[in-house]
Amino acid sequence: MVAHAILWQSPAPLWSRFGATSGDAARAPDQARPALLRFVTDDFMDRMIALLSADPARLGELLARPETWRTPPGADAPDLVERVSVPRIARAAARAQASLRPAPRSLRLPPWQM
Repeated sequence: MVAHAILWQSPAPLWSRFGATSGDAARAPDQARPALLRFVTDDFMDRMIALLSADPARLGELLARPETWRTPPGADAPDLVERVSVPRIARAAARAQASLRPAPRSLRLPPWQM
Protein backbone atom coordinates (compact mmCIF):
# COMPACT_ATOMS: atom_id res chain seq x y z
CA MET A 1 0.00 0.00 0.00
CA VAL A 2 1.31 3.46 -0.92
CA ALA A 3 1.09 6.18 1.70
CA HIS A 4 -0.19 9.51 0.42
CA ALA A 5 0.81 12.81 1.92
CA ILE A 6 -2.07 14.55 3.58
CA LEU A 7 -2.19 18.31 3.07
CA TRP A 8 -4.40 20.62 5.05
CA GLN A 9 -6.10 23.28 2.95
CA SER A 10 -8.34 26.19 3.71
CA PRO A 11 -12.05 25.71 3.06
CA ALA A 12 -13.05 26.35 -0.55
CA PRO A 13 -15.07 29.53 0.23
CA LEU A 14 -11.79 31.18 1.30
CA TRP A 15 -9.80 30.21 -1.81
CA SER A 16 -10.52 33.50 -3.58
CA ARG A 17 -8.01 35.26 -1.34
CA PHE A 18 -5.18 33.02 -2.65
CA GLY A 19 -5.52 33.55 -6.40
CA ALA A 20 -7.80 33.90 -9.37
CA THR A 21 -8.00 30.19 -10.20
CA SER A 22 -8.42 27.13 -8.02
CA GLY A 23 -5.00 25.89 -9.23
CA ASP A 24 -3.34 29.09 -8.00
CA ALA A 25 -5.20 28.78 -4.71
CA ALA A 26 -4.16 25.16 -4.23
CA ARG A 27 -0.47 26.05 -4.70
CA ALA A 28 -0.49 29.16 -2.50
CA PRO A 29 1.97 28.91 0.41
CA ASP A 30 -0.59 30.47 2.76
CA GLN A 31 -3.07 27.72 1.97
CA ALA A 32 -1.80 25.50 4.81
CA ARG A 33 -2.19 28.20 7.44
CA PRO A 34 -5.45 27.99 9.41
CA ALA A 35 -7.88 30.87 9.19
CA LEU A 36 -9.36 32.41 12.30
CA LEU A 37 -12.93 33.64 12.13
CA ARG A 38 -14.25 36.36 14.42
CA PHE A 39 -17.76 36.22 15.84
CA VAL A 40 -19.24 38.66 18.32
CA THR A 41 -21.99 36.57 19.91
CA ASP A 42 -22.30 33.12 21.45
CA ASP A 43 -24.50 31.78 18.66
CA PHE A 44 -21.51 31.68 16.29
CA MET A 45 -22.06 28.08 15.16
CA ASP A 46 -25.64 28.82 14.12
CA ARG A 47 -24.49 31.95 12.30
CA MET A 48 -21.66 30.14 10.51
CA ILE A 49 -23.90 27.25 9.41
CA ALA A 50 -26.52 29.72 8.15
CA LEU A 51 -23.88 31.66 6.24
CA LEU A 52 -22.42 28.52 4.68
CA SER A 53 -25.92 27.40 3.67
CA ALA A 54 -26.98 30.73 2.19
CA ASP A 55 -23.82 32.31 0.73
CA PRO A 56 -20.52 30.52 1.43
CA ALA A 57 -18.55 33.08 -0.62
CA ARG A 58 -19.12 35.59 2.22
CA LEU A 59 -17.10 33.48 4.69
CA GLY A 60 -14.09 35.71 4.05
CA GLU A 61 -15.98 38.61 5.68
CA LEU A 62 -15.63 36.80 9.01
CA LEU A 63 -11.84 36.52 8.93
CA ALA A 64 -10.33 37.96 12.09
CA ARG A 65 -8.26 41.09 11.57
CA PRO A 66 -5.44 42.24 13.83
CA GLU A 67 -6.65 44.53 16.59
CA THR A 68 -5.23 46.04 19.74
CA TRP A 69 -6.75 46.99 23.07
CA ARG A 70 -3.99 49.41 24.05
CA THR A 71 -6.20 52.38 23.30
CA PRO A 72 -9.91 52.34 24.07
CA PRO A 73 -12.15 51.66 21.10
CA GLY A 74 -13.38 54.85 19.53
CA ALA A 75 -10.65 56.97 21.12
CA ASP A 76 -10.48 58.94 17.88
CA ALA A 77 -14.24 59.43 17.81
CA PRO A 78 -15.48 62.97 18.35
CA ASP A 79 -16.95 63.90 21.70
CA LEU A 80 -20.70 64.03 21.11
CA VAL A 81 -21.65 65.28 24.57
CA GLU A 82 -22.95 68.83 24.54
CA ARG A 83 -21.11 70.80 27.20
CA VAL A 84 -23.04 73.60 28.91
CA SER A 85 -21.92 75.97 31.61
CA VAL A 86 -23.47 75.70 35.05
CA PRO A 87 -25.70 78.69 35.87
CA ARG A 88 -24.17 81.28 38.23
CA ILE A 89 -26.82 80.70 40.88
CA ALA A 90 -26.03 76.96 40.95
CA ARG A 91 -22.29 77.66 41.28
CA ALA A 92 -22.96 80.10 44.14
CA ALA A 93 -25.16 77.53 45.89
CA ALA A 94 -22.48 74.86 45.53
CA ARG A 95 -19.84 77.21 47.01
CA ALA A 96 -22.12 78.11 49.91
CA GLN A 97 -22.84 74.47 50.64
CA ALA A 98 -19.13 73.60 50.50
CA SER A 99 -18.32 76.36 52.99
CA LEU A 100 -20.83 74.86 55.49
CA ARG A 101 -19.20 71.41 55.41
CA PRO A 102 -16.66 70.73 58.15
CA ALA A 103 -13.07 70.29 57.03
CA PRO A 104 -11.94 66.70 56.53
CA ARG A 105 -10.59 65.09 59.69
CA SER A 106 -7.07 64.99 58.24
CA LEU A 107 -7.11 68.81 57.82
CA ARG A 108 -8.53 69.71 61.26
CA LEU A 109 -6.22 71.13 63.90
CA PRO A 110 -5.92 69.21 67.14
CA PRO A 111 -7.79 70.88 70.06
CA TRP A 112 -4.56 72.04 71.79
CA GLN A 113 -3.50 74.04 68.68
CA MET A 114 -6.82 75.92 68.32
